[in-house]
Formats: sequence, C-alpha cells, structure tokens
Amino acid sequence: MHRTNLTANSIWTALILSLFLTLLLGVGTCQTSPQGPASGFSSLPPNPHRAIFSALVPDSSGWTQNPSTAIPSDFPATKPATLTPTRATYRKQQVGTSSPPKTFTLTNKQTIALAGITISTTGDFAVSATTCGTTLAPKANCAIDVTFTPFDNGIKLGQLIVNDSASNSPLISYLKGKGAGGPTLVSIAINPTNATVAVGSTLQFQAFGSYSDGSRKNITNEALWSSSDVAIATITPGGLATGVAPGAVTIIAAYEGIDGAATLTVTSSEAMPTK
Repeated sequence: MHRTNLTANSIWTALILSLFLTLLLGVGTCQTSPQGPASGFSSLPPNPHRAIFSALVPDSSGWTQNPSTAIPSDFPATKPATLTPTRATYRKQQVGTSSPPKTFTLTNKQTIALAGITISTTGDFAVSATTCGTTLAPKANCAIDVTFTPFDNGIKLGQLIVNDSASNSPLISYLKGKGAGGPTLVSIAINPTNATVAVGSTLQFQAFGSYSDGSRKNITNEALWSSSDVAIATITPGGLATGVAPGAVTIIAAYEGIDGAATLTVTSSEAMPTK
C-alpha cells in the first residue's frame, strides 16, 4: 500500500511537471514565433503603444532603445511649428495712442520649408513690423511685432493669428490690453432692429457703439451676442443668426457693460414650388 502511494505521487508529480513545461514552452512560442502564437493560445489585440516598452532593453548603464524595434508612429511628436509667446498682456494705454510693440516668434521645427504664411490680428491690435515672409526655411524663425491701440476705455481682447502649411495651423497668440482716458460707451444700436428670417435661413446683424464724444464705432466683432431662445434662433459670436423654429426672439449685443437689442421673427420655411 505504501509503495502504491509513492507510485501515485510520482505520477502526479510527473504530470504536473510535464504540464508546467508544456505551458512554459507554449508561452515562449507565443512570444517568439514569427508565425504568431502557438496552437491553443489566443493572440492579444494589437496595441501599438506596447512597442514603447518592447523597444527598450536593459544594459549596464540603464535602459536603451532596442535598434530592432521602432517607436510607434503615432507616439506624440514635437509640434511642427510654434508661435510664442502664446499669451501677452499690454500695459494700460491712452485711448487713441499706440503701445510699444511686443515681439512674437514664429518657429519652423520641420525639416521642410513652411509655406503659405499669412498673419492677421483681431480687436484693437495690429502688426507693426515683421521679418516673416510667405515662407520660412527649415529650422528657422522670424519675428512679428504687434502694437495695441485702444479705441475706447476698458479691457480689450484680441488675437495674433498665423496660418501656414504646418499640420497644427493656425497658430494663435491671445492678446489683452486696457484702454484709458478716452470717451466712454453710451449706447449700442443693432442693425437691423426688427427682422424676419425663415427656418433654416441666416441673417447678419451688426452692432454700433455710440460714445460720449459723439463718435460711433462698429463693434460687431467685439460684442457678446446672445439669443433669448436658442430653440427658435441661434446667433454666432460674429452676429450671424439662424432660424431654428417659428417664433420671435430678442437678439442682444453686450459690450463694456452696455446692451443693445433687436427683435428677430422666425417664420416657417417657404413651401416647395408645385410642378
């Protein structure tokens, strides 16, 4: 009986050892076989970022890249072009006068030329000088000088925008300044003041500010636009309204703490012509 137990134990030990070796050799085949995983093993779903780890092998000095394994092509790369700084704040400026320029740098980090370069600004900001042309050589940079000339009092926001052939175009720097010592905004008038538009159609509104010195300025792009009911009509930051459903809404343009209002009536879409 004692001999039988020993034999049974030996058999079980041999079976367990054999199973362990089979599994071990199977895993090895799954990892190294150029034909894919061994029979009986399901392959893992592809994950390109797993190559980041397999691309690194240890040596005496630490981790180095395995020359036989490439880093995945979708691994984050350096931006092909940059515009710096990305934000700039100008000192308080007398209304109607221009500030000293602030310099922005456009850098091409590619090994090919940057093409189709155009530069623009919004708000009370303007390009006063630039060394940039319509193209920029590889690994080169150029300068853009921007001044701030406030038309009236208060906080002013704007952008420096560079469009080019880089994949991350457009490049934008956000600008901020404050005008002081000039005329104050008295009222805002919206044109048209009472309009009608069909469902699905658009209508452009404009906003005009009247100032304490009698001057008038188009503030369509500076004003904050809103609709009293977006289920009836919506409006973009530039004052373009779209009819959504029949009804009437109030269109509001707000700027420097002053509001202007207009009425927009949305009608049903025109019936299709009969044949």
